[in-house]
Formats: sequence, C-alpha cells, structure tokens
Amino acid sequence: MDHAARPGQTPERLGFFTDAVFAIAMTLLVIEIPRPEGKDFDATDGNSKSQAAARLWHFLIHEAGSFYSYLLAFLILWIIWRQHHTMLDRR
Repeated sequence: MDHAARPGQTPERLGFFTDAVFAIAMTLLVIEIPRPEGKDFDATDGNSKSQAAARLWHFLIHEAGSFYSYLLAFLILWIIWRQHHTMLDRR
C-alpha cells in the first residue's frame, strides 16, 4: 500500500530538518569549550616559546575533562544522527 506523504512531511524534509538541528547542537557544544586567554600563552618579549607552550600544556591538562565531555557528547550525537538517517533511508 503506497501512502503519499503530505506536502512538507516527506522523509527528505525530515532528514534536512534533523541535519540542521544536529548541526546546531554540535556547534553549541563547541562554544562551551574553554579557550586559553591572556598574554601568558603568547610567545612575546616577556614569555619564551617554551614558557608559553608549558602554560598551554598545563591549561590543556587542567581542562581535559571539558574536552572529554565534548568528545563524548559529540560521539553520542553523531551516533544518533547516523541511526536517524538509517531509519529514514529504510522508509
């Protein structure tokens, strides 16, 4: 039995909409990642490259939990997004 989809409710439209929603969600995840700020991370007259690199490395170690959380959330969203497309492709 072939049922025609109502205008605007085709699987393709739903797929496009969910692609946009997932793209926005993944972008919002990136916004929450902390950035190193300040002149301590610059290799200028007051800081050598090795000092700036050491401070950056310390910052990255300190914020490792944030990066792991981002990767886990991104992976979960990606898996859901792929499964959603698999479901839509089966129609």
